[in-house]
Formats: sequence, structure tokens, C-alpha cells
Amino acid sequence: MKKIITILFFLTVTSSYSQVGVYSEPVHTKAEFQVANTTNDRGVLIPRMTTAQLLLIPSPETGLWVYSTDNSTFFYFNGTVWQMIGQNCSIVEDNDLDTKIVVDNGSDNDEAIFTAAATGVFTINKDGFHQTIGDLLKTAGLVTINNS
Repeated sequence: MKKIITILFFLTVTSSYSQVGVYSEPVHTKAEFQVANTTNDRGVLIPRMTTAQLLLIPSPETGLWVYSTDNSTFFYFNGTVWQMIGQNCSIVEDNDLDTKIVVDNGSDNDEAIFTAAATGVFTINKDGFHQTIGDLLKTAGLVTINNS
């Protein structure tokens, strides 16, 4: 009986230590998870998936990170919608991420790209207006959009 109590005591003490280190020195007191790389040739690999797979995650937890392989960017869930991490542009987009307006896409190219249903519709930049698809007419500073 004494051995069982001793074993249970050590199991309880061991499981109550909440910080985890992988190949690490002592874990930093403010870290829940710490990875040390003694050879400086490795990193942490975030789960990778397509945007379609990302959108199928049922009830994602606030703060969840994934890497979108078709967008080559990281996303996090803010509790309401998926947001890009570290983007160098302004984006307004719908909940399924396929309709959006992207302003100045990271390279200071001073342009706005309008996308609908995952297809670039048109771009406005310092040189003027560029139509990608659709029934669009531009004449002498006047832009007419025909819905036909």
C-alpha cells in the first residue's frame, strides 16, 4: 500500500507541472511550450492546409494558427473570422475569404485589387485601371460596368 501511495504521489506531482520543453534548457517561467534548437537548423512547423480545408475546421479556437498552402501565408482565427498574419497591406474580405479588396499588396506598388469569388476582377493603380475579367468599359476617365 505504501508503494502505491508513493507512486501516485509522484505521478500527481509530475502531471501538475504544466510547462513543456522540447530539447530545451530549463523552460522559461512565462512559457507554456518552449522549443530549443541546439544546432540552429530547425524550427517549428505550423499545421499546413489549403484555405478550403482551413474554412472547414469546425468551431476553431480563438488564436488557432495554420499555414495556407494555396495563399502561401499564415492565418489565425480571431474568434470571429480567419485573419492573415503579417500582411503588408490592407484587406477587406468576406468570411470565406474569396471576395476581397486588397490595397497596396506589400511592395509599395500603390494599387487596389478587387476580387470576387476568388477571381481578380479589376485593379486600380497609379497608371490607371486594369480589367482582369468581366464586361467592363473604360472611356476617357469614365468607367462603365455592364451587367450582361
